[in-house]
Amino acid sequence: MPVMNKSVLPVQKRLQIDLDGQKGNAFVILGTAKSLAKQIGYNDEQTEEILKQMRKADYDHLMHVFLTYFNSYVDFWTSNTELLEKLEQWVKVPIVDDDILEHEG
Repeated sequence: MPVMNKSVLPVQKRLQIDLDGQKGNAFVILGTAKSLAKQIGYNDEQTEEILKQMRKADYDHLMHVFLTYFNSYVDFWTSNTELLEKLEQWVKVPIVDDDILEHEG
């Protein structure tokens, strides 16, 4: 898989994840993060750091970190209005600076 710049990833290539279903499970989200990190061009050390950050706390924290790094690649769907409001807020305010992990390429 070639290294891809997230600013040029076509919209139709965005993953669609229904958080109400099995794909909303924390382990599946972690696996998705690992896969996306590789596709985007993070090296193994950077990928592990992202996953470590995701595992630091609860599901909300995991999702917040995921959105910080991968919001440009994924659309989430949920009927849980409380979670939806959180997701929308987290997209606006990332918890880490993306410059911490520079892409290889």
